[in-house]
Amino acid sequence: MLTNRSRRNAGRALWWAGLPLTVGGGAAFALGLRLVGGVGLGAGLILLGLNVLINGELVVGPEPKPFSARGSVVRGHVEARTGLCDLRLSQCGPERIAGIVYGPFGKPGLDVVDGVAQIRLRSGFPPAVTRWQSDLAGNVLWDAEIESFMGDLILDLSALRFESLTARTRLGRLSVALPRRGYVQMRLRNSLGDIEVYIPPETGVNVVVRAGSLARVQVRDERLAEFAPRRYSTPDFDASPVQVELTIQSWAGDIILQSWQPS
Repeated sequence: MLTNRSRRNAGRALWWAGLPLTVGGGAAFALGLRLVGGVGLGAGLILLGLNVLINGELVVGPEPKPFSARGSVVRGHVEARTGLCDLRLSQCGPERIAGIVYGPFGKPGLDVVDGVAQIRLRSGFPPAVTRWQSDLAGNVLWDAEIESFMGDLILDLSALRFESLTARTRLGRLSVALPRRGYVQMRLRNSLGDIEVYIPPETGVNVVVRAGSLARVQVRDERLAEFAPRRYSTPDFDASPVQVELTIQSWAGDIILQSWQPS
């Protein structure tokens, strides 16, 4: 049985064998060498498919590295530019500011000034295709700016304190579980892909959707009412102890607004 390390090493070998075959086969096919190009392209795609099959994701480099930030802060800011990487964000224990799995190249930026933590996650060179994790302290008031080109953004804010969040991915999936305390201003944007918003039962939400002709809104929360075209709100929003002002923009894909229950 393959270990995680051996699967990753095999995936890297398949990537570096499959990539030139795919590129070369495609070029040969475009030049009219259909037999040679077809064989090269097919073989390359098979090798890349095996990479995903044995690892559950596309592996092109070493495994991401863990990073832990400790200290005492009252506020925090996260700036993430993930490139091709997926990012999962959720809660960590109170003994840490953040627990991060990042890389495999470089390391996160961290500065703590006057009780405010500044965390920076940026995809460097060579670019990685992997899954990053950023777990944040639940007793810190956060704001975040997160952007991805092709990766998925999976943001579980249900146990976190947030004041503002802006998240954008161009060609990935954007999934957000809303906070269950405080007042939050939030902007979600996706060019091509689905946006999923999970609404806890105690959270009041006011939603404005700006969608292109290829985007479709699906409402799966009985509390949400459409009071104007593509404007939705929960009842008694102004009196709710938890309030989220949410703006969603999408050119193409499903926008799903659904209820969320704590596990």
